[in-house]
Amino acid sequence: MTERRPTAALEDTPVFHPLMLAICPILGLYAYNVGHVPWTALIRPVLVAIVCAQLLQMLLWICLRDKHKAGILASVLLLALMWGWSLLETGIVMASRNLQTLEPRVVYSALGLLVLLLALGVYVRNRADKRRALLMAGLFLLIVVIGALLVALLLDRIFGTVASTLILAYLGVVAAGLVYLAVWRRDFRPWTRTANWFGLILIALYVALIIYSVPRSGKLPPPPPESPVQTAQAASDSPDIYFILLEGYARCDVLLKLYGHNDLPALEALQDLNMAVDGTAFANYPWELQSAISLLNMDYLDRLVPPDSPDDLDIARFHGLYHHNRFFQTLHDAGYEILAYSPGVQAIEPGPLVDRCLTPPRTASEFEVVLLQGTACKRALELLSYARGRDTRSWQLGFRRARVNYVFDTMGRIAEESHERPRLVFAHVTVPDPPFIFERKGEPADPRIRRTLQERYLGQLHYTSTRVADTIQQITERATRPAVILLMSAQGPRIHTTENVTEPESLAEHFGVLLSTRYPDEAPGAGTPSSNSVSLVNTLRHTLNRVLGANLPLLEDRALLTPMETPLQAREVTVPTLEHVAAPALEPR
Repeated sequence: MTERRPTAALEDTPVFHPLMLAICPILGLYAYNVGHVPWTALIRPVLVAIVCAQLLQMLLWICLRDKHKAGILASVLLLALMWGWSLLETGIVMASRNLQTLEPRVVYSALGLLVLLLALGVYVRNRADKRRALLMAGLFLLIVVIGALLVALLLDRIFGTVASTLILAYLGVVAAGLVYLAVWRRDFRPWTRTANWFGLILIALYVALIIYSVPRSGKLPPPPPESPVQTAQAASDSPDIYFILLEGYARCDVLLKLYGHNDLPALEALQDLNMAVDGTAFANYPWELQSAISLLNMDYLDRLVPPDSPDDLDIARFHGLYHHNRFFQTLHDAGYEILAYSPGVQAIEPGPLVDRCLTPPRTASEFEVVLLQGTACKRALELLSYARGRDTRSWQLGFRRARVNYVFDTMGRIAEESHERPRLVFAHVTVPDPPFIFERKGEPADPRIRRTLQERYLGQLHYTSTRVADTIQQITERATRPAVILLMSAQGPRIHTTENVTEPESLAEHFGVLLSTRYPDEAPGAGTPSSNSVSLVNTLRHTLNRVLGANLPLLEDRALLTPMETPLQAREVTVPTLEHVAAPALEPR
């Protein structure tokens, strides 16, 4: 039996390092966000990365007819466009701060000198073959010249002088390196084995980091329901609950006094649907996530979190209070089926208590968007958006628009589905708060049009109020069971925020929110008058009392001013009702 030659063994070495290098950035981002992102978020990006890496490798093999060289070139390209690109984007930010004041000719002169030095290096590397050396140096200079023309003609308009110059310089160097490797007459088989081991070690390191991070990202267990709720069970004729939680929808008096916008027509449209509107409602916390956690758990944060180390609250454990909230848990234990829309923001994605997650087809998650932003795909998508005559950020905002419209387009159809168990249909909708993604009539917002923040906010608010009223009307017309409808905002807007948040107008803007409810056992025109209003922390207690007979006591209404990073460092404030709006005008008619 003859011994196999080393060259034959090398020839049989599989080439899988491009696949490993394509997966590693995804695992790295997940390792950094363990506890925020479910592991299922990895499935689609990993599959796409594997397919793209395999196609790239096959294309290079077709061109070069050498699987080992094709693998090395594929890995180099992946490293440049995925790993190296994130460093380039960081460099662009730093350079923009320091080079923006320089004359463009200074920047171009420095880059031109760098290009000449690199071309000289290419020539010296191949000086043994004068013809080959001149060819390589010429190719390098040609690539960079073409890149400079692209900067002058197109990219400078999109990305700015500094960003486009650095991008093209980077791509020029990468392209020159790829050309050099492609024509280099070298045996790449030994490189394959080294690259394979390098990829496997990286994968092992990221997996180890994920395993290490999992126990450190442990979430708080769901707070136990209060005893009256524990024994409550839904009856066969219990109503469905439709819960729309908005972000940044200001109270009517705030809109009129600070924004010069009369929101009474929108509120009257709700009242025509037998929605009771509270003209003095306020959130308990000024930040959206804090307020939402308090709302869904029907309690104040300092009562939900163990008293040990209140100033060092792990953000992932804090998010656990949102996903394992008391309201969902109580309805789940009572026999409700829970449906929740996916908002595309990882911190408020549906948690384990949700029976059915409603996600629009063909749209990316926040995890996938962040992943794309760290690669060359970001700039490619910006170029595509520009070529289509849109703002360069439209590719990102389009995903969020799709999710918002999906709620308003489908909730009416969800209501007419026949079902045996009562349902909670929950939608956390990220409007009218920034980013501004809608114009007044629902068309995509164009940041290139000069408008003030207030004008953009009011346009998005008008579209939101129109779609909300239409959705509620569809629910009331199509619902196959009696329906409770809850509509509220987790916090107010921040367009007119001042440094001194204790000023009455600033407090009203931070805390004053939309609150509107409808219960099927109320006669038309009935409802909760503004004089008996409750803050958000009590809203769902009131709902469970009416739906399940839970008999939960109402808590003292408190507004707590807190830093965003340290939610337990609270200072109690008084939220005023601004003049110019009479509360009786907002009572149900």
